[in-house]
Amino acid sequence: VVESAQRLCRADVAQIHLLAGDQLRLARSAGSSQEVIDYMVSNPVDGDRSSLIGRVALSGRTQQITDVLADPDYGRLDLQRLAGLRTTLGVPMLLDDELVGVLLVWRTEVDPFDDRAAELLTAFAAQAAIALRSVDLVRAVEARSDELAHKVEQLEALAQVGQVVS
Repeated sequence: VVESAQRLCRADVAQIHLLAGDQLRLARSAGSSQEVIDYMVSNPVDGDRSSLIGRVALSGRTQQITDVLADPDYGRLDLQRLAGLRTTLGVPMLLDDELVGVLLVWRTEVDPFDDRAAELLTAFAAQAAIALRSVDLVRAVEARSDELAHKVEQLEALAQVGQVVS
């Protein structure tokens, strides 16, 4: 998803940040240096107005910052210096109207994303949210299967003990 979003939106970077408690943590990235990835993993985003990710999380709506250096509320200047981002567009990833994450693209030059890019990113965010639900369902089925296999082993052991006793 992130690689397609990066390419089709003509972005330098695309990322997925997933909600974990009251923070958004980097889950996937395309186009970022390892240094930027390491920084973002170590410094998750709070759900506040200091970043576009936080703004999207708060509002649940697609948002864009045309130039982070000209935005008086933008507070992630540490990331801006490291990554060189200037224009950024973010879209909420929603499951049943509940925020699960944010899909984000950025450019290192001031170059606003058009409506087509926002529409594409919205479609990718929906796909990513569905994929997350599928992964969660598979994990739940695997956990239940493991639990059932363990119970079967216990029952077989009890049956063997019962045969020895009789």
